[in-house]
Amino acid sequence: MTGLRERLCKGETVFGTMVRDALTLNVVDALLWAGLDFFVLDMEHTGLDLSVISSLLQYAYVRGLAAIVRVPALDKVFIGRVLDCGANGVWLPHLDSPEEAKRLAFLGRYPPQGGRGATIPWFKRTKTQEFSKLSDFFANEDRQVALIGQIESKVAVDNIEDILATGILDAVVIGPLDLSMDLGVPGELQHPLVEEAVSVVLRASQKYKVSVGLHTANLENLRLWRQRGMNFLVYSYDLVLMAERARAARHELLG
Repeated sequence: MTGLRERLCKGETVFGTMVRDALTLNVVDALLWAGLDFFVLDMEHTGLDLSVISSLLQYAYVRGLAAIVRVPALDKVFIGRVLDCGANGVWLPHLDSPEEAKRLAFLGRYPPQGGRGATIPWFKRTKTQEFSKLSDFFANEDRQVALIGQIESKVAVDNIEDILATGILDAVVIGPLDLSMDLGVPGELQHPLVEEAVSVVLRASQKYKVSVGLHTANLENLRLWRQRGMNFLVYSYDLVLMAERARAARHELLG
C-alpha cells in the first residue's frame, strides 16, 4: 500500500475528512469501507487529548488508514507524542513563516534531519523485524510522516513562496474561514479577497510542486478548487456528515 506522504509527494489526489466526535475504533473501519484515504483528528478546536485518541491512532496504523493530527501548537513534546502514538502526519495550524516550517520539520523528523526523540512503541515492535538495522527502521518511519502547514492568514499568503521554497512541507492546506477573518471579510468565503489569496497559494504550490488543499464542508466549493488543481481534499466533519445524511434521508422519506 502506498503511504499518504508518498502520494502527496507525487501530487496524487487524496480525499479525507476531519474527526472530532466519532472516536470509537469503528470509525476507522467505516472510513476504510467508504474508501477514504485518510482522516484528520482535530486537537486545535476541541478538547481531545492523547488519552482519548491514542488507541484510535494505533488502530488506524495497524489497519492501514492514514491518520493526521491537527496539533494545537508548534510544541516538541506534543508533536513527538502524537507521532509516537501512530500518527502518519502532523498538521500545524497558522503556519506563517519559513522559520515555522523549519521548526516543524525539526520536531517531526528523527536525527540527523531533525530532533525528534526516539522510541519504539509496542504496536511497532513487529515492524522493526523487517529491517536489518534499527537506523533503517527510524529512517522508514521518517519517510511515512507527512508535514502539513495550514495557511490561514495574510502573512502566510504573503510568505507562501518563502515557505514552500524550504522544500520541507509535503502539503499546505487552506483554512478558508480564518483566512476570511484575517482579510477583514469574516465568513465571506467567496469574497474576491479570499479567492485571490487562495489562488496565490495554489499557484505557488504548483510552482514548487507541493500538494495543496482545502478544508471545507462545502462540497461544491471543494469540487471547484479540485478542478483548478488542488489535490489534498479535506471534506467536512464526522457529525456534519452524519447530520446532513440524516436530514437528507428524512426529507426523502417524509418530505
